[in-house]
Amino acid sequence: MNRNLPPLPVGEQNFANLRHDGSLYIDKTALLQKLIEEGRWYFLSRPRRFGKSLTLSTLEAMFQGKKELFQGLAAEAWVEKQAKHPSPVLHLDLSAWPAADPASTLPDWLINELQTFAVEHDISFKPVPSCAQTFSFLLKNACKSLGQVVVLIDEYDTPILKNMHDPAQSHAIRSNLRDFYQILKSASAVIRFAFLTGITKFSKTGVFSALNNLRDISFASFFSSITGYTQDEIYIYFADYIQDVLNNKKSTNKDDLLKKIKEYYDGYSFDGKTRVYNPFSILNFFYYKEFENYWYASGEPGYLAEYLKKYGIYNPDIYKNCVVDSLFTETADIEKARPESFLYQSGYLTICKKELDTLTLDYPNREVINSIAKMYLESIYTVPMYKSLTMRLQEAFSAKNFSSVVTIFNSELAGLPYADFQNAGEGIYRTAFLLLIRASNLIVKIENPSKKGRTDIVIEGKDTVFIIEFKVAKTKKDILKKCSEGFAQFREKEYLSQYANEARDVQAYVLVIDAETHTATAFDVKTKAELS
Repeated sequence: MNRNLPPLPVGEQNFANLRHDGSLYIDKTALLQKLIEEGRWYFLSRPRRFGKSLTLSTLEAMFQGKKELFQGLAAEAWVEKQAKHPSPVLHLDLSAWPAADPASTLPDWLINELQTFAVEHDISFKPVPSCAQTFSFLLKNACKSLGQVVVLIDEYDTPILKNMHDPAQSHAIRSNLRDFYQILKSASAVIRFAFLTGITKFSKTGVFSALNNLRDISFASFFSSITGYTQDEIYIYFADYIQDVLNNKKSTNKDDLLKKIKEYYDGYSFDGKTRVYNPFSILNFFYYKEFENYWYASGEPGYLAEYLKKYGIYNPDIYKNCVVDSLFTETADIEKARPESFLYQSGYLTICKKELDTLTLDYPNREVINSIAKMYLESIYTVPMYKSLTMRLQEAFSAKNFSSVVTIFNSELAGLPYADFQNAGEGIYRTAFLLLIRASNLIVKIENPSKKGRTDIVIEGKDTVFIIEFKVAKTKKDILKKCSEGFAQFREKEYLSQYANEARDVQAYVLVIDAETHTATAFDVKTKAELS
């Protein structure tokens, strides 16, 4: 990275460290000040690595009146005033608890965290048998000594989510946390401000049943950009970093670069209106100057794959333009959450449209679409050597060699464990093809509208457009029949008419799968010949 530019805070979640290091900070303090001035009890749900921890760290510094950290920021005057009467801040990060430990260790871990706070603030502290009672005792003593306490709880649900695979452990954790969180309401008089963050919202933790005054701002339009970066923030704060990338990639046009950055990392929406970029991904992109799947690679997709297999979800496209009611995330148990709710709260789906009491969900951007494809090939379809196949596929499309594309696709089909997908139907072949294309970072459109119909698959390259009609033949004898049906569709629905003035090379094929042998054969629409 250009050393003349402020450091990029890649992975930095501590506001004080970020400011002391002179790192780039996208100023969200005006929104945080508004939160403080308009209420006392808040909950925010956002996907992992989306800025929740930095948000709480910033709030902590604001309430502590660390005015030296806020020079030049929107809340500078507020913090200057707060510095005269700083508040004690109890900041708990539940993701720090070792999730592999037995649930029985959680209360002691919480008590140790409370004791650390007491020592730092010179507050009388005497642990009692109950973790919840200890929490109550500490809050009251802190208020007597220092005034009302600010309580910030980050990743409140992480201990539960990390133990979803173990129902007994998960239940025990929930029981411990329920008693602990319920203290917050009874201690309302000694709490100045409380803010909880998490990925999910489910009531059996006791947070939302006990704290009926907790304001959930997860879908609130005014706070929709409290985490993530808007398009304007990209233009304002990252202008020099954009130029740095252009200097590094001398052949890249600025408009093309911005379009590609938006396509890869923008698209998240938590109100159906405001779009924001994934902060973790965009910071990594400007640091490394390469288009990679940074957010997905930073997580542990194994639990997601197991979840999708559990529900028999072998085609991720069923969640494109998925319509749900506005309360679709409300559930008592994460285990009982609908898959679309889990995928949304985990960051794989986002709200693309809001109408009255319904929401339309979709995948936010290419990073997520490509990552989902790779996860399916690796962990659900378990295709051997899929990475090698995707590299070969990129080369085949670049060489405009669709015959090689079919050969590579057949290699994928040969590796599929069909016994695992007995109920998946014929659509598994089309899905497998699409996953391979997306995992190769190629741009693909499905059900692309033409004058009189919708083409199955369109793959767009820099120099070539591939238009594909997908057919499945139940027996070898039906292959030519299905091929003829495909040719007829191209002719009758005029699939090629919209590409009449296309400067790129346009290739059109009918791809027929023999369901008996699990192999594909391609036929060129223009020559009516089978590819050899």
